[in-house]
Amino acid sequence: MIDRKTIHARQSGFSLLEFLVVMVILAIMAAAIVPAAVERVRMARGRTTVNQFSIDLRAARWAAVSGRGTVEMTVAIDPTNSYEYTDSRGRLRRVTLPDGVRIVVSTNPIEFKSNGSVTGGSSTVFETMLSDDVTSKWTIDTNVLGVPSAQHQQVGS
Repeated sequence: MIDRKTIHARQSGFSLLEFLVVMVILAIMAAAIVPAAVERVRMARGRTTVNQFSIDLRAARWAAVSGRGTVEMTVAIDPTNSYEYTDSRGRLRRVTLPDGVRIVVSTNPIEFKSNGSVTGGSSTVFETMLSDDVTSKWTIDTNVLGVPSAQHQQVGS
């Protein structure tokens, strides 16, 4: 005769209640992690866009110096959210910003002279909405020597 305790001891696994408790805990953890991950992705998208804009400013400056002429970078603010310039090979480079990143204000056009300088400098401000109440702002200033620098500010709670 087989003992009931022996049969019960051989059966292993989770009860339905234990399974549901674990699933609820996992759901709570996911609800806390997902918004933070989305915010990080948006922050990275903004940072990448600003870095690319700085690289393109340097490329436009190089095109002016190497071509011994003036190169203009024209910036179209929101809703167009794009900029363009002619590179050192004479090709028109047009860049449209990714969704979620917008140009709020910009000196227009940004004009690089043959010596690499920019008359009066320039400033361009980018915004990325990280959440309903938090905005990431990036300001790219180009000094009179034509050298860009970036400042970041997070606005909101």
